[in-house]
Amino acid sequence: MKPFDTHTKLLDVAEKLFAKNGFKGTSLRVITQEAGVNLAAVNYHFGSKERLIREVFRRRVGPVNQRRLEKLDRIEEKANIEGRNPELREILDAFIEPPIQLMNHPSGKAIMRLFSRLIIESKKEIAELFIDQFAEVVERFLQAFHRALPQFSQSELSWKMHFMIGAMAHAMAEPFRLKFLSQGLCDPSDVQATITRLIDFCQAGFLAPVSNPDSAEEA
Repeated sequence: MKPFDTHTKLLDVAEKLFAKNGFKGTSLRVITQEAGVNLAAVNYHFGSKERLIREVFRRRVGPVNQRRLEKLDRIEEKANIEGRNPELREILDAFIEPPIQLMNHPSGKAIMRLFSRLIIESKKEIAELFIDQFAEVVERFLQAFHRALPQFSQSELSWKMHFMIGAMAHAMAEPFRLKFLSQGLCDPSDVQATITRLIDFCQAGFLAPVSNPDSAEEA
């Protein structure tokens, strides 16, 4: 196997196993066995399990976040030209559409589960990985949400964004449950329907008034 093939094979196998079993449940031994290489290959290409997992996420998360930021750039540029604040629905689309579109990717199921793992995994290394991969995205989108909804404080918008990410993680990780809940009436493989309804749901959540605004910090 050529060096480049080995590098890619390790990434593909690690991605599949990590999406299925999580960080703790995926050992280097299992990864190397399924990839058909020895442990030295991991050390040569990545140096450690943590760096392998970091590269797995960077390969998938990087392009998605880049697309998010590019969409947000266009939204903000248009709003600035027109002398207005960006619209909430536009911002939600920029955040939600890129990862959900992966449902159409050839290996979409594994990638979607991988994304959800990144969001819900509690291990310290994954938390650090989340910060590393999403710090700029979170900062940019929180600023955009505050421009679109200046009536809410930064803390309230952080709560709302937190719940939005949770809804996305569930939709990405467990789409089959929709078919069960709807008794077959809803098609979880319908990408555009998923995007539209997630945006509708999150838009309502972002616009919902705060039950106890006196406890929120000033905007």
